[in-house]
Amino acid sequence: MRLAAVIPIKMTVDAKSRLSHVLAAEERACLVLEMLGHMLGVLEHCKQVSGIYVATSDETVAEYVQTNHQATCIPDAGGINQSAAAAAKRLKQDGFNSMLYLLGDLPLLTNGDVSHAARLGLEYPMVIMPDCHLSGTNGLLLTPPDAIQTCFGPDSFQAHLAAAERATLQTFCLTTEGFGYDLDTPEDLKRLTMLSQPSHFIFPKN
Repeated sequence: MRLAAVIPIKMTVDAKSRLSHVLAAEERACLVLEMLGHMLGVLEHCKQVSGIYVATSDETVAEYVQTNHQATCIPDAGGINQSAAAAAKRLKQDGFNSMLYLLGDLPLLTNGDVSHAARLGLEYPMVIMPDCHLSGTNGLLLTPPDAIQTCFGPDSFQAHLAAAERATLQTFCLTTEGFGYDLDTPEDLKRLTMLSQPSHFIFPKN
């Protein structure tokens, strides 16, 4: 398996709007970059990952990635599912036969999480990483990269399982704290402050 990871990042302007009551716009934009930086650092140190891509049309994100990390920026195709399809096509052109597609707000992601997923990807054409509520999807490992058309959005976990069933893909559901914990709400942010994680993440002052 030659595996590449892809992280889609939307515009940092008005990013994480559900945190607007506790973080200013500039702080939220900075938080997006900090979470992305954490995830890229994890991926860069994972020996099973042969390539890293960031799908974005945000110039600030692209400049940050190109200055600080060993990742390739590719255009955001207009939405998370459109970007997944475009990334799958690009990865196949670049010689990769597996894609790890990760949402960009996983502040607890570890090298162990990614390595575990990669090992499972050797056996299963689809490895799905749901959120901690088993409602959304925070990651997919697909072999080949276009094994299914992704269904990110409300209730995407069940939608992806249904898509895998239609395509008769053997699927493994991988649940870890690193893959399951995404940061969207003030409650998520409060929980993160209580965990023994690196202190560089921005927290509300009150």
